[in-house]
Amino acid sequence: MGYSSDRMLFKRNPKDVVLKVSLNCTVCGRFVNSNCEVHDASVEDVEIKVVGIPWAKLNYIKSQCVSFDEAKQTHFDGQQYINECLKIMITEAPWGKTDDMFLLQVGKALGDELETIVPSAYQEDNTSMQDFSEIKKE
Repeated sequence: MGYSSDRMLFKRNPKDVVLKVSLNCTVCGRFVNSNCEVHDASVEDVEIKVVGIPWAKLNYIKSQCVSFDEAKQTHFDGQQYINECLKIMITEAPWGKTDDMFLLQVGKALGDELETIVPSAYQEDNTSMQDFSEIKKE
């Protein structure tokens, strides 16, 4: 089986995702997962459409989130990474366009759910490394 662009190239086919967002308790104002004894809060389904992020774009986002200090130590800005991924991934949502202004206003319950759709920045490749010493040079 040879190379096929249909199998190898990225496709931006949106997928339906339902976020389960906890609403605040109307008695104490806490979220459902808190230790309130009188919770009357509920969970709201928020339907959105998401697409994956192409390999090159994901690498670009990661590189933009890394900085170096004077001691040559690297620092990764996880918040920037999450925000940039969400802005690309969410194609349709009840709030309209997912932009920086919207993300600055997101509450904890919705933010926690949105965070679950973002690919890990530290995900390790599970495939084994090829032994390059066996590749024949032409």
